[in-house]
Amino acid sequence: LALIILLVPSSVPLGIAEEIAYPTFTPVTLETGFEPIPWDNQAHYSPDPKGYSNNNWNSDDASIHVETASFDAYGSTVMVTWVQIADPSQLRTKIAGDKIQSKRTMHVSGKNGMGGLLKAVVSISGDNCKDDSNTGALKGGYIVRNGELLRASASERDRLIVDAQGNLHIIPGDATGSNGKLLRDDAITRITEAFGDQIMHSFNFGPGLVVDGELADADHLNRFGHSGPRKRAQRMAFCQLNPEEYPLTYMLVCTSGPQNPHSKGMTMEEFAEVVAGLGAWQAYNLDGGSSSAVVLNWEKINKMGLNNDREISDAICFITAVPGK
Repeated sequence: LALIILLVPSSVPLGIAEEIAYPTFTPVTLETGFEPIPWDNQAHYSPDPKGYSNNNWNSDDASIHVETASFDAYGSTVMVTWVQIADPSQLRTKIAGDKIQSKRTMHVSGKNGMGGLLKAVVSISGDNCKDDSNTGALKGGYIVRNGELLRASASERDRLIVDAQGNLHIIPGDATGSNGKLLRDDAITRITEAFGDQIMHSFNFGPGLVVDGELADADHLNRFGHSGPRKRAQRMAFCQLNPEEYPLTYMLVCTSGPQNPHSKGMTMEEFAEVVAGLGAWQAYNLDGGSSSAVVLNWEKINKMGLNNDREISDAICFITAVPGK
């Protein structure tokens, strides 16, 4: 694998008056010409166990490069996992039971966990995608997973869309009509006219932290009460680097929280500053707290002083495109 220019500087001053020493990332040149993997919700190939290194924080083969680092910010530990893939079809999603349900969950670690079920090289917890009928569950939204439309509703939340080219797009929440109800038809029309049949995955948690390279403003970040924006909490984000400079290159960013030893957790504003400082072009907040999980070689690597393994409802996974077992 050929190494190229460093991505980010080692330290960037932030607007919340703390200077953070960021780790640097060295992208690689992957092989090309891999056959796209069909969208049948099952990975065709298993990763080579010999490809993992650095205590399962890194992984490499000809089609995927994974590199993890940690650093401190705002009294918390931050783990950032960079992922490069050779083909957009290597970015998959997995829902417990393969459809939206109110009670189905899956393990994080192990062969029957979120990574093992899709034979993923690396995976993270998703957006708590559950059935509308479940009290307190994530309601509404335009939900697509592996190219299949699962829900078409309006939502006041920001939504994340992953297109057929593997690029991330953050769409603001929907407008409210004169009767005080969200405009469902307008919401669906906006999405279908903008993306057509090019939506491979979409998520409905949020908020968007960085949109087209611009940090979201504080008022926007703090209006999403479901994410406890002003609380110090464990946070999780799915990010993409600028696709024109770094094609098919993503960041999975997870922080420690108050439940972890010697950790304060972060507010949403602080978390947004951190992912922006890491160089995110798009950054989207996912379900955090004890649900936050980063899994390599089918093991949770973000324990951060705890031995917890909470069951989750859905996951984002990256698989290999190298034919094998």
